[in-house]
Amino acid sequence: MEIVNNKLTDYIEVFDNVLPDETNLKFYKFLKYEDHRFEKAKVQEADGVPDQVREDKRNSSLWWPRQINCSMSECHWTSLLGNASKKLYFNYLKKMSLPLDFNMSELSFLKYEEGGHYNTFHVDQGKVNRSLSLVFWVNSNFEGGDFKFKNPSNDVEIEIEKKANRAIVFPSNFLFPHKVLPVEKGVRYSVVSWAQ
Repeated sequence: MEIVNNKLTDYIEVFDNVLPDETNLKFYKFLKYEDHRFEKAKVQEADGVPDQVREDKRNSSLWWPRQINCSMSECHWTSLLGNASKKLYFNYLKKMSLPLDFNMSELSFLKYEEGGHYNTFHVDQGKVNRSLSLVFWVNSNFEGGDFKFKNPSNDVEIEIEKKANRAIVFPSNFLFPHKVLPVEKGVRYSVVSWAQ
């Protein structure tokens, strides 16, 4: 993919009202209720080096929900969000006039408490083959926790406005380094997935 005129934003698609508002609120309550399922998130290191908890780079909690052998609630939310994510990937590929054939990887639920961040610009393509990334903001009743891209050609930072029930889809490659600034107040919940 070639970026023309350094317009990174042409390849970042924003989708609002991903779920009905009432459904999104129920999902938010589900995440808060299932708080015990979240574990400290790790950082992918170089090939051959095991992933590690590195709070200097990434201070968040992660839950990899299961799609089989799971509670009815977990299966329900994984299926519902998986289908919503597939629809967003399809719409993104269609808008970009790209082939509509893709495989989506599993979902992960993220929680950033006060002080939580992924404060290092990183890309999602690495040890795992990923072509597209999706981030879904469940809530926006927190301060800080801003999501930023950095244009690698001129170091200009691009902030995506946080809004509950909003998702963005973007390429996972080296042209789209991104980070999450520290949460200053409240708890930030999001869902991420990838496609290849």
